[in-house]
Amino acid sequence: MAAILSTFAVVAVATGCGSRLTPSAIRSDSVGRVSYAAAAATGSGGAASSGSSGSTTQSTVPGGASASSSGAGSSTGTGTSGTSTGATSPSAAGGPATAAATAGSAAPAALPATINQVNGTGCTPATGSVVNIGTVGTYSGVIGAVDQNSAVPVQVWADYANACGGLDGHQVKLFTADDGGDPSTAVSETQQMVQTDHVIAFVGDFAVLTGPAEDAYLEQNKIPEIGGDGVSTVYYADNMWFPVTTDFNDLGLAALGAAKKAGTTKLAVFYCVELPTLCGATATVVENNATAQGMTDVLNAPVSLTQPSFAAQCSQAQSAGANVIFSLVDSAGQVREADNCATAANFHPSYISISLSANSDQPSDANLQGLFITVGSFPWTDNTTPAEKTFQAQTVKYAPSELLNATSSADWASGILAMQAAAGNLSASNPTSAQILKGLYSIKNNTLGGLTAPLTFTNNGQPPTKISCYFAAQVENKKWTAPFGDTLQCP
Repeated sequence: MAAILSTFAVVAVATGCGSRLTPSAIRSDSVGRVSYAAAAATGSGGAASSGSSGSTTQSTVPGGASASSSGAGSSTGTGTSGTSTGATSPSAAGGPATAAATAGSAAPAALPATINQVNGTGCTPATGSVVNIGTVGTYSGVIGAVDQNSAVPVQVWADYANACGGLDGHQVKLFTADDGGDPSTAVSETQQMVQTDHVIAFVGDFAVLTGPAEDAYLEQNKIPEIGGDGVSTVYYADNMWFPVTTDFNDLGLAALGAAKKAGTTKLAVFYCVELPTLCGATATVVENNATAQGMTDVLNAPVSLTQPSFAAQCSQAQSAGANVIFSLVDSAGQVREADNCATAANFHPSYISISLSANSDQPSDANLQGLFITVGSFPWTDNTTPAEKTFQAQTVKYAPSELLNATSSADWASGILAMQAAAGNLSASNPTSAQILKGLYSIKNNTLGGLTAPLTFTNNGQPPTKISCYFAAQVENKKWTAPFGDTLQCP
């Protein structure tokens, strides 16, 4: 029986009031990045010690197949401190905004073919006027700690964009703010970025808990949210959200399918009580569809992310005859869970789950070898395609100590989608949200060079069509690997 295990990074509600400070607290650097002190402290993607990509490994996958993949990983980089200069940037309303990079009204530099931007070839630096882009997320508290600096991949993309054609030739100035997991703070951050910083689009928001609160404001003002974590229900409920990841519930069903192929059909579900709208809702989808997926649901066990031991639940699952656990807890909880099952109950089931952010905790754990997850965007460990190689190379270049995970791939795909949407659609001066939206609605059956399932967005007032296909990641030989490589798996 092929071993399949899992990770899941959706965690408890983090409290706090966010980190946007007064303009005097702004930190920025020469590449056009602005963040606020608390968010910048988590890592701005600047220079750090050098990193390297992993070597090719062989990976056992559900069904007995094997494929080569390559891993990469590192720890968080930090940015440099400075102050903004007084250059101006066009706003969505046509007014001026403070910017750190030199702005101008000249026509943008010649844009490389968009496929070159995706693949990182034939690039020329962006020299056109500055376009302000925002990203608001939970970078502190419980979720921030679990995700390990989800803002950094967006900042890496912004650095790359400025070196490779920008947004239709325009330089990118990225504004970052931490909402601390508080919905009201997320709304105020979003409003201030649009109204004061003149941000015309948001890219790669990590807004697991706070996304729904921002929705009404984005819809009212027609400000696009490009990509991001893909977990919030708004991604497939509103046409201002443009997901680059598989629908969360469909990832769960795909994980069940993988377990069935591996011959592990007696299912126990461990789900966190702290997030009923995520852990609980996904657990319900899994439970309701287990029989149809050829599984027998033998136990549904609510657990807490903070409990020190899962020994009791492990014993219950073992007594119920489970041979696979669908684990909806954070990565650190999964390590405790697998270790408790092995040591306290001498119980060694397989584990499956869906991944918002597979972290560095799992690969080194002896009880999590073979861990298998379904992934919404391209597997961050793979470097098969030119687009994946660009992601790997640019991360090493701009944030060499960054820990790569599923959020890294989703955020990178979010930025590439923004570049594709902007190409040929932005005016030489005063680019607008409407122009970005026009480009987004022109995206048809586009995989961004293999970074996503085919994306199609339509300006018909309806939410985007859900993506059911998925990629996968697996722990083998104490490394994250890509068992299917860059090949998209479709039910």
